[in-house]
Amino acid sequence: MRKNIIRMILGILVFSMALQADSEVYGLEDYSDTVTIKDFKKMNVKNISEYAGEYHFGESEAESTVKIIVTPAKKVYIQEYSHEYDEKRNIWNTIVDNYKNVEISGNIIKADNLNAEFLTFTKENINGIMIKSKEKNETFYDFGYFMGKLDFEGKYPEMSMREITKEELTKKSKEELKIMRNEVYARYGMIFQKNGDMDKYFSKQDWYSKQTENTEKFLTQLEKDNIKLVLEVEKSK
Repeated sequence: MRKNIIRMILGILVFSMALQADSEVYGLEDYSDTVTIKDFKKMNVKNISEYAGEYHFGESEAESTVKIIVTPAKKVYIQEYSHEYDEKRNIWNTIVDNYKNVEISGNIIKADNLNAEFLTFTKENINGIMIKSKEKNETFYDFGYFMGKLDFEGKYPEMSMREITKEELTKKSKEELKIMRNEVYARYGMIFQKNGDMDKYFSKQDWYSKQTENTEKFLTQLEKDNIKLVLEVEKSK
C-alpha cells in the first residue's frame, strides 16, 4: 500500500509475525510517543467481507485512503487513493493505484508488491492494516486505521462494489444504463465532451469534479467487467 505517498514496497514479501517487538510503527503517533509492534494483535473475523472498507494512512499532504473491496463472490480488490497537486490548474488531482493478484488469507493480504496484515491496535482497540516495507537494510511498519464502510459517490455505487447481473440490467432503460456506466468514470474525475449529455448530467452532481480525460487506468477489473456487461445490454435495447 503506500506506493506513492510513504514508501515503495519492493518485491513480493511473505509477512509473518516474527517481528521485532520494539520496532516502531508509523501512523499512530497521536496515541503515544512510541507505538511498537508489540502493541498489535491479529485481527480475526468470521468472513473476509468484514475487512471491506476504507483505511486511512498518513497525515496532511502525505495522506492516502485505501479501499478494500470484497464482492459477494469473494473476489478482493484493493485501491489506494492519494492526491497530487497540479500547479498549472491550482487543484489537487486524485491518483488511484490498483493492486494486482489480490487475495485475503486469514488476516493476511496477498498481492503483488504488498506485504500486509489486518491487525488490531490493542491500546485503543483500533482495527486497521499494517504494512511492512524495506528500504536497503531497514524495515518499516506503517499502520492505517479503519475509517468506515466503503463510500462510492453517485446513484449506482454497486458498479464499483459487486458483480452486476444481466437480469438486473435488463430492467433499466437505455438512458439509465448510459448513466450507470459513465458514473464509474465520473467518480474518477472524467472530463466528458463539453455540453454533451454526460457533461450536463454529472456537472449537476455535487460530488463530481472534473480532473482528467483518461480515467481508464484507475478502474478496477470489477468495474471494467461491469461496464462491459452494461454496454452489451445497452446495445441490445
